[in-house]
Amino acid sequence: MKPRALVLIPFAAAVLLCSGLVLWPSMMLVQEQGTTVDYYADDQRNPFVEAWQALDPELSQLLRQPDQAIQRPSAELLDSHDQRDGLVVLATHPIGFLGRYATVHDPHATGDAVVFGWPGFEINAVFTGASSIAAVLAGPVIATQLAGTDSSVTVNLNDVQQGLDPSPHSSDCDFNVYVDGVQLSPLPPKTPVLSLSTDMVAAQQLVSGLDETAVHSVRIVKRTDSRALHTSVRQGVCAFYGFRLHSTGQMPPRLLPPPRPAVFAHGSHADMLNAVAGGTVHQRLTNPPRLVFYGDSVTAGSAALQNISCAKNVRDVRASYSSKVTKALHAEAHYIARSGMGVLRSNSVEAKTVMKDVMHLSMAAPSAPRWDTTLFAPDVLVLNLGTNDFIGWGSITPAFAASFTEGYQSLIQELRVAHNQPNLPVYLLCGPMHFEKAGCEAIKAVADLVGGTFLNVTDIIGPSDWGCRSHPGESGNEKIAAFVAERLRVDFADIWPQLP
Repeated sequence: MKPRALVLIPFAAAVLLCSGLVLWPSMMLVQEQGTTVDYYADDQRNPFVEAWQALDPELSQLLRQPDQAIQRPSAELLDSHDQRDGLVVLATHPIGFLGRYATVHDPHATGDAVVFGWPGFEINAVFTGASSIAAVLAGPVIATQLAGTDSSVTVNLNDVQQGLDPSPHSSDCDFNVYVDGVQLSPLPPKTPVLSLSTDMVAAQQLVSGLDETAVHSVRIVKRTDSRALHTSVRQGVCAFYGFRLHSTGQMPPRLLPPPRPAVFAHGSHADMLNAVAGGTVHQRLTNPPRLVFYGDSVTAGSAALQNISCAKNVRDVRASYSSKVTKALHAEAHYIARSGMGVLRSNSVEAKTVMKDVMHLSMAAPSAPRWDTTLFAPDVLVLNLGTNDFIGWGSITPAFAASFTEGYQSLIQELRVAHNQPNLPVYLLCGPMHFEKAGCEAIKAVADLVGGTFLNVTDIIGPSDWGCRSHPGESGNEKIAAFVAERLRVDFADIWPQLP
Protein backbone atom coordinates (compact mmCIF):
# COMPACT_ATOMS: atom_id res chain seq x y z
CA MET A 1 0.00 0.00 0.00
CA LYS A 2 1.29 3.45 -0.83
CA PRO A 3 1.90 5.79 2.11
CA ARG A 4 -1.00 8.10 2.80
CA ALA A 5 0.10 11.54 3.93
CA LEU A 6 -1.80 13.05 6.81
CA VAL A 7 -4.04 15.86 5.61
CA LEU A 8 -3.01 18.83 7.68
CA ILE A 9 -5.62 21.17 9.07
CA PRO A 10 -5.11 24.66 10.49
CA PHE A 11 -3.04 24.41 13.62
CA ALA A 12 -5.61 25.84 16.02
CA ALA A 13 -8.15 23.30 14.79
CA ALA A 14 -5.59 20.52 15.05
CA VAL A 15 -5.03 21.32 18.71
CA LEU A 16 -8.75 21.09 19.38
CA LEU A 17 -9.45 17.99 17.32
CA CYS A 18 -6.47 15.75 17.97
CA SER A 19 -6.36 14.29 21.45
CA GLY A 20 -2.68 13.49 20.94
CA LEU A 21 -1.87 17.21 20.95
CA VAL A 22 -1.59 19.34 24.05
CA LEU A 23 -4.09 22.17 24.48
CA TRP A 24 -2.65 25.08 26.41
CA PRO A 25 -4.29 27.79 28.50
CA SER A 26 -4.48 31.24 26.95
CA MET A 27 -1.12 32.98 26.73
CA MET A 28 -0.59 36.36 28.31
CA LEU A 29 0.51 38.98 25.81
CA VAL A 30 2.37 42.06 26.98
CA GLN A 31 3.45 44.70 24.48
CA GLU A 32 6.92 46.11 25.05
CA GLN A 33 9.04 48.69 23.23
CA GLY A 34 6.49 49.46 20.54
CA THR A 35 6.68 46.49 18.19
CA THR A 36 7.62 43.48 20.31
CA VAL A 37 5.23 41.10 22.00
CA ASP A 38 6.57 39.02 24.87
CA TYR A 39 4.96 35.64 25.47
CA TYR A 40 4.84 34.04 28.92
CA ALA A 41 5.38 37.39 30.62
CA ASP A 42 3.34 36.04 33.55
CA ASP A 43 5.99 34.81 36.00
CA GLN A 44 3.44 32.59 37.73
CA ARG A 45 3.25 30.21 34.75
CA ASN A 46 5.75 27.46 34.05
CA PRO A 47 5.12 26.17 30.52
CA PHE A 48 7.80 23.50 30.93
CA VAL A 49 6.01 21.87 33.87
CA GLU A 50 2.56 22.41 32.38
CA ALA A 51 3.57 20.66 29.17
CA TRP A 52 4.32 17.45 31.03
CA GLN A 53 1.23 17.69 33.19
CA ALA A 54 -0.90 17.97 30.06
CA LEU A 55 0.55 14.98 28.19
CA ASP A 56 -1.87 12.30 27.03
CA PRO A 57 -1.45 8.99 28.93
CA GLU A 58 0.05 7.03 26.05
CA LEU A 59 2.77 9.54 25.21
CA SER A 60 3.62 9.97 28.88
CA GLN A 61 4.02 6.20 29.22
CA LEU A 62 6.13 5.96 26.06
CA LEU A 63 8.50 8.71 27.19
CA ARG A 64 9.12 6.80 30.39
CA GLN A 65 9.58 3.49 28.58
CA PRO A 66 11.52 4.31 25.39
CA ASP A 67 12.20 1.44 22.98
CA GLN A 68 9.71 -0.79 24.81
CA ALA A 69 6.60 -1.81 22.89
CA ILE A 70 3.33 -1.51 24.80
CA GLN A 71 -0.04 -3.05 24.01
CA ARG A 72 -2.94 -0.79 23.05
CA PRO A 73 -6.10 -2.70 24.02
CA SER A 74 -7.84 0.09 25.89
CA ALA A 75 -9.72 3.02 24.42
CA GLU A 76 -8.11 5.55 26.75
CA LEU A 77 -4.72 4.96 25.11
CA LEU A 78 -5.98 5.38 21.57
CA ASP A 79 -5.55 8.66 19.73
CA SER A 80 -7.32 10.06 16.70
CA HIS A 81 -4.64 8.81 14.30
CA ASP A 82 -4.66 5.07 15.05
CA GLN A 83 -8.06 3.87 16.24
CA ARG A 84 -6.87 0.27 16.44
CA ASP A 85 -5.40 -2.17 18.87
CA GLY A 86 -1.82 -3.30 18.44
CA LEU A 87 1.66 -2.34 19.53
CA VAL A 88 3.14 1.12 19.91
CA VAL A 89 6.72 2.08 20.76
CA LEU A 90 8.76 5.25 21.15
CA ALA A 91 11.83 4.26 19.13
CA THR A 92 14.93 6.29 19.99
CA HIS A 93 17.72 4.39 18.22
CA PRO A 94 19.21 3.92 15.76
CA ILE A 95 18.42 7.37 14.31
CA GLY A 96 20.69 9.45 12.08
CA PHE A 97 21.22 13.20 12.43
CA LEU A 98 22.84 15.71 10.09
CA GLY A 99 23.60 19.11 11.55
CA ARG A 100 24.55 20.47 14.93
CA TYR A 101 22.66 19.56 18.08
CA ALA A 102 22.99 18.96 21.81
CA THR A 103 21.85 15.82 23.61
CA VAL A 104 20.30 16.73 26.95
CA HIS A 105 18.53 14.87 29.72
CA ASP A 106 14.88 15.63 30.32
CA PRO A 107 13.89 14.92 33.95
CA HIS A 108 10.37 14.02 32.83
CA ALA A 109 11.50 11.31 30.39
CA THR A 110 13.71 8.26 30.72
CA GLY A 111 15.57 8.93 27.49
CA ASP A 112 17.44 11.99 26.28
CA ALA A 113 16.20 14.76 24.01
CA VAL A 114 18.06 16.08 20.97
CA VAL A 115 17.88 19.90 20.94
CA PHE A 116 18.71 21.78 17.74
CA GLY A 117 18.17 25.13 16.05
CA TRP A 118 20.33 25.74 12.98
CA PRO A 119 18.47 25.55 9.64
CA GLY A 120 18.77 22.41 7.56
CA PHE A 121 19.08 20.07 10.55
CA GLU A 122 18.00 16.57 9.49
CA ILE A 123 16.49 13.62 11.36
CA ASN A 124 16.77 10.39 9.36
CA ALA A 125 15.38 6.95 10.15
CA VAL A 126 14.59 3.61 8.54
CA PHE A 127 11.84 1.45 10.02
CA THR A 128 9.71 -1.63 9.47
CA GLY A 129 6.74 -3.29 11.13
CA ALA A 130 4.79 -0.03 11.44
CA SER A 131 1.62 1.17 9.73
CA SER A 132 2.13 4.75 10.91
CA ILE A 133 4.92 6.93 12.26
CA ALA A 134 4.87 10.10 14.35
CA ALA A 135 7.73 12.31 15.51
CA VAL A 136 7.72 13.27 19.19
CA LEU A 137 8.82 16.91 19.27
CA ALA A 138 8.73 19.97 21.50
CA GLY A 139 8.82 23.64 20.59
CA PRO A 140 11.11 26.42 21.80
CA VAL A 141 9.69 26.98 25.30
CA ILE A 142 10.53 23.39 26.22
CA ALA A 143 13.66 23.12 24.07
CA THR A 144 15.34 26.26 25.37
CA GLN A 145 14.89 25.21 28.98
CA LEU A 146 16.34 21.79 28.19
CA ALA A 147 19.36 23.38 26.50
CA GLY A 148 19.86 25.92 29.28
CA THR A 149 19.42 28.93 27.00
CA ASP A 150 17.20 31.97 27.50
CA SER A 151 13.58 30.86 27.13
CA SER A 152 12.15 34.25 26.19
CA VAL A 153 10.05 34.07 23.04
CA THR A 154 9.38 37.28 21.14
CA VAL A 155 7.97 38.14 17.76
CA ASN A 156 7.90 41.32 15.71
CA LEU A 157 4.40 42.64 15.04
CA ASN A 158 5.44 43.99 11.64
CA ASP A 159 5.85 40.41 10.42
CA VAL A 160 2.28 39.61 11.41
CA GLN A 161 0.93 42.78 9.84
CA GLN A 162 2.77 42.06 6.57
CA GLY A 163 1.46 38.50 6.49
CA LEU A 164 4.85 36.83 6.92
CA ASP A 165 3.65 34.57 9.71
CA PRO A 166 0.39 32.60 9.93
CA SER A 167 0.01 33.72 13.55
CA PRO A 168 1.91 35.65 16.23
CA HIS A 169 2.61 32.27 17.85
CA SER A 170 4.98 31.21 15.04
CA SER A 171 7.79 29.20 16.56
CA ASP A 172 10.23 29.03 13.65
CA CYS A 173 10.29 25.26 14.11
CA ASP A 174 9.00 24.41 10.65
CA PHE A 175 9.90 21.22 8.79
CA ASN A 176 9.75 19.49 5.45
CA VAL A 177 9.05 15.74 5.65
CA TYR A 178 10.02 12.98 3.20
CA VAL A 179 8.72 9.40 3.36
CA ASP A 180 10.31 6.72 1.17
CA GLY A 181 12.14 9.48 -0.67
CA VAL A 182 9.00 11.45 -1.56
CA GLN A 183 8.31 14.86 -0.02
CA LEU A 184 4.91 15.03 1.63
CA SER A 185 2.90 17.73 -0.09
CA PRO A 186 1.25 20.26 2.21
CA LEU A 187 -1.79 22.40 1.47
CA PRO A 188 -1.38 25.12 0.32
CA PRO A 189 1.82 24.47 -1.64
CA LYS A 190 5.15 25.60 -0.15
CA THR A 191 3.85 25.70 3.43
CA PRO A 192 5.62 23.43 5.93
CA VAL A 193 4.24 19.93 6.42
CA LEU A 194 5.07 20.18 10.10
CA SER A 195 5.06 23.35 12.22
CA LEU A 196 5.50 23.28 15.99
CA SER A 197 3.76 25.40 18.56
CA THR A 198 5.98 27.21 21.03
CA ASP A 199 4.34 25.53 23.99
CA MET A 200 3.70 21.84 23.46
CA VAL A 201 5.17 18.35 23.59
CA ALA A 202 3.37 16.06 21.18
CA ALA A 203 3.54 13.10 18.83
CA GLN A 204 3.24 14.76 15.43
CA GLN A 205 1.73 12.29 12.97
CA LEU A 206 3.72 12.12 9.72
CA VAL A 207 2.16 9.33 7.64
CA SER A 208 -0.23 6.39 8.02
CA GLY A 209 -1.51 3.50 5.92
CA LEU A 210 1.94 1.96 5.42
CA ASP A 211 2.68 -1.65 4.55
CA GLU A 212 3.96 -3.06 7.84
CA THR A 213 5.95 -5.81 6.11
CA ALA A 214 7.99 -3.33 4.03
CA VAL A 215 11.03 -1.22 4.90
CA HIS A 216 10.35 2.53 4.94
CA SER A 217 12.41 5.67 5.39
CA VAL A 218 11.58 9.04 6.90
CA ARG A 219 13.56 12.28 6.66
CA ILE A 220 12.66 15.44 8.57
CA VAL A 221 14.43 18.69 7.61
CA LYS A 222 14.21 21.93 9.62
CA ARG A 223 13.49 24.60 7.04
CA THR A 224 13.66 27.75 9.19
CA ASP A 225 16.39 29.66 11.00
CA SER A 226 16.05 31.63 14.22
CA ARG A 227 15.35 34.93 12.44
CA ALA A 228 17.33 37.07 14.86
CA LEU A 229 16.49 40.04 12.64
CA HIS A 230 13.03 40.17 14.21
CA THR A 231 12.89 37.66 17.05
CA SER A 232 14.72 36.22 19.98
CA VAL A 233 17.46 33.90 18.72
CA ARG A 234 16.05 31.17 20.96
CA GLN A 235 12.73 31.11 19.15
CA GLY A 236 13.88 28.61 16.54
CA VAL A 237 15.18 25.99 18.99
CA CYS A 238 13.36 22.64 18.86
CA ALA A 239 13.60 19.30 20.71
CA PHE A 240 13.24 15.73 19.39
CA TYR A 241 12.54 12.67 21.57
CA GLY A 242 12.10 9.85 19.06
CA PHE A 243 9.60 8.26 16.69
CA ARG A 244 6.29 6.77 17.80
CA LEU A 245 5.72 3.65 15.70
CA HIS A 246 2.33 1.93 15.62
CA SER A 247 1.74 -1.64 14.47
CA THR A 248 -1.46 -3.64 14.19
CA GLY A 249 0.49 -6.57 15.56
CA GLN A 250 1.62 -8.35 12.38
CA MET A 251 5.21 -7.81 13.48
CA PRO A 252 6.93 -5.67 16.12
CA PRO A 253 7.71 -2.12 14.91
CA ARG A 254 11.39 -1.25 15.00
CA LEU A 255 14.06 1.04 13.61
CA LEU A 256 16.86 -0.25 11.38
CA PRO A 257 20.39 1.21 11.15
CA PRO A 258 20.12 4.18 8.77
CA PRO A 259 22.61 4.79 5.95
CA ARG A 260 24.50 8.07 5.82
CA PRO A 261 22.53 11.28 5.14
CA ALA A 262 23.60 11.60 1.49
CA VAL A 263 21.63 8.45 0.69
CA PHE A 264 18.49 9.98 2.21
CA ALA A 265 18.97 13.33 0.47
CA HIS A 266 20.29 12.38 -2.97
CA GLY A 267 19.58 8.70 -3.51
CA SER A 268 16.44 6.90 -4.62
CA HIS A 269 14.34 4.66 -2.40
CA ALA A 270 16.02 1.72 -4.14
CA ASP A 271 19.40 3.15 -3.09
CA MET A 272 18.07 3.35 0.45
CA LEU A 273 16.99 -0.29 0.46
CA ASN A 274 20.32 -1.39 -1.03
CA ALA A 275 22.25 0.55 1.60
CA VAL A 276 20.18 -0.91 4.45
CA ALA A 277 20.70 -4.42 3.08
CA GLY A 278 24.44 -3.88 2.68
CA GLY A 279 24.26 -3.76 -1.11
CA THR A 280 26.11 -1.57 -3.60
CA VAL A 281 25.43 2.17 -3.63
CA HIS A 282 27.18 4.78 -5.80
CA GLN A 283 30.44 6.04 -4.30
CA ARG A 284 29.23 9.66 -4.36
CA LEU A 285 26.50 8.66 -1.89
CA THR A 286 28.77 6.67 0.42
CA ASN A 287 31.70 9.11 0.30
CA PRO A 288 30.14 12.52 -0.42
CA PRO A 289 31.77 15.95 -0.18
CA ARG A 290 31.22 17.70 3.14
CA LEU A 291 30.48 21.41 3.23
CA VAL A 292 29.88 23.94 5.99
CA PHE A 293 28.14 27.20 5.11
CA TYR A 294 28.44 30.27 7.34
CA GLY A 295 26.14 33.16 6.57
CA ASP A 296 23.10 35.30 7.18
CA SER A 297 19.49 35.28 5.95
CA VAL A 298 20.51 34.63 2.33
CA THR A 299 22.34 31.45 3.31
CA ALA A 300 19.45 30.48 5.60
CA GLY A 301 16.90 30.78 2.78
CA SER A 302 14.94 33.80 3.96
CA ALA A 303 12.41 34.72 1.23
CA ALA A 304 13.84 31.93 -0.94
CA LEU A 305 10.40 30.61 -1.88
CA GLN A 306 9.02 33.81 -3.32
CA ASN A 307 9.91 36.28 -6.04
CA ILE A 308 9.03 39.95 -5.45
CA SER A 309 6.01 39.71 -3.11
CA CYS A 310 6.17 39.12 0.65
CA ALA A 311 3.75 36.24 1.16
CA LYS A 312 3.50 33.80 4.04
CA ASN A 313 5.90 30.88 4.37
CA VAL A 314 8.63 32.28 2.14
CA ARG A 315 11.45 30.85 4.28
CA ASP A 316 13.00 27.48 3.50
CA VAL A 317 16.69 26.64 3.64
CA ARG A 318 16.06 23.87 1.09
CA ALA A 319 15.33 26.61 -1.47
CA SER A 320 18.45 28.65 -0.61
CA TYR A 321 21.54 28.81 -2.80
CA SER A 322 23.47 26.97 -0.06
CA SER A 323 21.15 23.96 -0.05
CA LYS A 324 21.00 23.96 -3.85
CA VAL A 325 24.81 23.82 -3.98
CA THR A 326 24.68 20.86 -1.60
CA LYS A 327 22.13 19.12 -3.81
CA ALA A 328 24.04 19.82 -7.03
CA LEU A 329 27.19 18.26 -5.57
CA HIS A 330 25.41 15.35 -3.82
CA ALA A 331 27.08 16.61 -0.66
CA GLU A 332 26.35 16.66 3.06
CA ALA A 333 26.32 20.07 4.72
CA HIS A 334 25.88 22.08 7.90
CA TYR A 335 24.23 25.49 7.63
CA ILE A 336 25.49 27.87 10.31
CA ALA A 337 23.30 30.76 9.26
CA ARG A 338 21.06 33.24 11.03
CA SER A 339 19.14 36.22 9.73
CA GLY A 340 20.83 39.55 10.36
CA MET A 341 24.24 38.02 11.15
CA GLY A 342 27.45 39.96 10.53
CA VAL A 343 31.18 39.82 11.18
CA LEU A 344 31.53 42.96 13.33
CA ARG A 345 27.90 44.01 13.71
CA SER A 346 24.51 42.47 13.02
CA ASN A 347 21.19 43.84 11.79
CA SER A 348 19.13 42.19 14.52
CA VAL A 349 17.64 42.60 17.96
CA GLU A 350 21.06 41.49 19.20
CA ALA A 351 23.35 43.70 17.13
CA LYS A 352 26.34 42.85 19.30
CA THR A 353 25.92 39.11 18.73
CA VAL A 354 28.02 38.36 15.65
CA MET A 355 29.14 35.21 13.87
CA LYS A 356 32.18 34.72 16.10
CA ASP A 357 29.88 34.46 19.11
CA VAL A 358 27.88 31.51 17.77
CA MET A 359 29.91 29.83 15.00
CA HIS A 360 31.32 27.17 17.35
CA LEU A 361 28.01 26.43 19.08
CA SER A 362 25.37 23.73 18.71
CA MET A 363 22.63 26.38 18.37
CA ALA A 364 22.45 30.07 17.46
CA ALA A 365 22.36 31.24 21.08
CA PRO A 366 25.50 32.53 22.83
CA SER A 367 24.77 30.37 25.90
CA ALA A 368 24.24 27.16 23.90
CA PRO A 369 26.58 24.16 24.34
CA ARG A 370 29.69 24.12 22.17
CA TRP A 371 29.65 21.84 19.14
CA ASP A 372 32.26 19.08 18.81
CA THR A 373 33.76 19.85 15.39
CA THR A 374 35.35 16.39 15.18
CA LEU A 375 31.86 15.00 14.50
CA PHE A 376 31.76 16.62 11.06
CA ALA A 377 35.03 17.27 9.21
CA PRO A 378 34.34 19.51 6.18
CA ASP A 379 36.16 19.50 2.86
CA VAL A 380 35.25 23.13 2.19
CA LEU A 381 33.95 26.19 4.04
CA VAL A 382 31.65 28.55 2.13
CA LEU A 383 31.15 31.93 3.81
CA ASN A 384 28.73 34.67 2.79
CA LEU A 385 29.11 37.40 5.41
CA GLY A 386 29.43 41.17 5.23
CA THR A 387 26.02 42.23 3.95
CA ASN A 388 24.80 43.14 7.43
CA ASP A 389 28.09 44.86 8.22
CA PHE A 390 27.87 47.16 5.20
CA ILE A 391 24.13 47.79 4.62
CA GLY A 392 22.13 50.09 6.88
CA TRP A 393 25.01 51.79 8.67
CA GLY A 394 25.82 54.68 6.35
CA SER A 395 28.95 55.04 4.23
CA ILE A 396 31.78 52.54 4.62
CA THR A 397 34.75 54.38 6.07
CA PRO A 398 38.33 53.22 5.40
CA ALA A 399 38.74 52.60 9.13
CA PHE A 400 35.70 50.30 9.28
CA ALA A 401 36.75 48.46 6.11
CA ALA A 402 40.14 47.81 7.71
CA SER A 403 38.53 46.59 10.94
CA PHE A 404 36.18 44.35 8.96
CA THR A 405 39.08 42.84 7.01
CA GLU A 406 40.98 42.12 10.20
CA GLY A 407 37.92 40.67 11.94
CA TYR A 408 36.93 38.44 9.00
CA GLN A 409 40.49 37.16 8.63
CA SER A 410 40.57 36.31 12.34
CA LEU A 411 37.20 34.55 12.07
CA ILE A 412 38.46 32.28 9.28
CA GLN A 413 41.65 31.51 11.17
CA GLU A 414 39.56 30.48 14.18
CA LEU A 415 37.43 28.19 12.02
CA ARG A 416 40.48 26.47 10.58
CA VAL A 417 41.87 25.93 14.07
CA ALA A 418 38.51 24.61 15.32
CA HIS A 419 38.37 22.10 12.46
CA ASN A 420 42.06 21.24 12.96
CA GLN A 421 42.72 21.96 9.28
CA PRO A 422 45.15 24.89 8.87
CA ASN A 423 44.78 24.79 5.07
CA LEU A 424 41.05 24.11 4.93
CA PRO A 425 39.76 25.57 1.61
CA VAL A 426 37.50 28.59 2.05
CA TYR A 427 35.26 30.32 -0.49
CA LEU A 428 34.15 33.87 0.33
CA LEU A 429 31.06 35.24 -1.40
CA CYS A 430 30.14 38.88 -1.84
CA GLY A 431 26.46 39.62 -2.49
CA PRO A 432 23.95 39.21 -3.96
CA MET A 433 22.72 42.37 -2.20
CA HIS A 434 24.40 45.45 -3.61
CA PHE A 435 26.42 47.72 -1.35
CA GLU A 436 29.36 50.05 -1.74
CA LYS A 437 32.29 48.80 -3.79
CA ALA A 438 34.49 49.05 -0.70
CA GLY A 439 32.54 46.15 0.84
CA CYS A 440 33.37 43.62 -1.88
CA GLU A 441 36.92 44.95 -1.98
CA ALA A 442 37.27 44.22 1.74
CA ILE A 443 35.92 40.67 1.31
CA LYS A 444 38.29 40.06 -1.60
CA ALA A 445 41.18 41.32 0.52
CA VAL A 446 40.26 38.77 3.19
CA ALA A 447 40.19 35.98 0.60
CA ASP A 448 43.68 36.98 -0.56
CA LEU A 449 45.01 37.15 3.00
CA VAL A 450 43.77 33.67 3.97
CA GLY A 451 44.55 32.00 0.64
CA GLY A 452 40.86 31.56 -0.12
CA THR A 453 38.72 31.96 -3.23
CA PHE A 454 36.66 35.12 -3.78
CA LEU A 455 33.31 34.78 -5.58
CA ASN A 456 31.38 37.94 -6.48
CA VAL A 457 27.69 37.10 -6.95
CA THR A 458 26.32 40.65 -6.93
CA ASP A 459 25.74 40.77 -10.69
CA ILE A 460 24.57 37.20 -11.26
CA ILE A 461 20.85 37.73 -10.74
CA GLY A 462 18.54 40.04 -12.66
CA PRO A 463 15.61 42.32 -11.73
CA SER A 464 13.07 39.46 -11.79
CA ASP A 465 15.20 37.25 -9.53
CA TRP A 466 14.68 39.24 -6.35
CA GLY A 467 12.29 38.18 -3.61
CA CYS A 468 10.82 39.59 -0.43
CA ARG A 469 12.70 42.36 1.40
CA SER A 470 15.40 42.60 -1.28
CA HIS A 471 16.48 38.99 -0.80
CA PRO A 472 17.06 36.66 -3.74
CA GLY A 473 13.94 34.70 -4.67
CA GLU A 474 13.69 31.22 -6.14
CA SER A 475 15.27 31.98 -9.49
CA GLY A 476 17.94 34.16 -7.88
CA ASN A 477 19.02 31.39 -5.52
CA GLU A 478 19.14 28.94 -8.41
CA LYS A 479 21.49 31.20 -10.39
CA ILE A 480 23.80 31.79 -7.43
CA ALA A 481 23.88 28.06 -6.67
CA ALA A 482 24.71 27.15 -10.26
CA PHE A 483 27.65 29.57 -10.24
CA VAL A 484 29.06 28.42 -6.89
CA ALA A 485 28.50 24.70 -7.51
CA GLU A 486 30.23 24.81 -10.89
CA ARG A 487 33.27 26.52 -9.38
CA LEU A 488 33.50 23.90 -6.63
CA ARG A 489 32.95 21.08 -9.11
CA VAL A 490 35.85 22.30 -11.26
CA ASP A 491 38.19 23.01 -8.34
CA PHE A 492 37.66 19.57 -6.76
CA ALA A 493 37.26 17.49 -9.93
CA ASP A 494 40.34 15.42 -9.09
CA ILE A 495 39.29 14.79 -5.49
CA TRP A 496 35.54 14.18 -5.36
CA PRO A 497 34.05 11.10 -7.05
CA GLN A 498 32.13 11.82 -10.22
CA LEU A 499 28.39 12.27 -9.89
CA PRO A 500 26.19 9.27 -10.79
